[in-house]
Amino acid sequence: MTPAALRPLLLRCDAAAPACARPALVVALRSLDGDASVPVLRDAAADLRAAYERIAPPRVGHVRTAREAHGDRFRAPWCDPCDDPAELRPLAACVAAVYAVEALATGERESRVEHYQRAAEGWL
Repeated sequence: MTPAALRPLLLRCDAAAPACARPALVVALRSLDGDASVPVLRDAAADLRAAYERIAPPRVGHVRTAREAHGDRFRAPWCDPCDDPAELRPLAACVAAVYAVEALATGERESRVEHYQRAAEGWL
């Protein structure tokens, strides 16, 4: 996986992104150019994930939602926002795309980068 493979995905996300996602997308694009440090990228990804989780529907009582079950298997329930409203899909795509860039920047397995990339593409 190369940074060049993720740039078009980030640009597609940016075209559909809500305003709260734009700062993290800028940091992710800068990271692909080598202009953002890993800690800055991690902070941007965490802020974006927090924005998604603030907007996502609350988890109800003791009933486990699909989002929670998915979160048990992966770090990121937004990779499969299957029980969330369709309006959240662009934001979920942005979160997944930024996490793909972070995974690439931190040297995670290529399969992890591809997992986040597929999630982002799936929600655009």
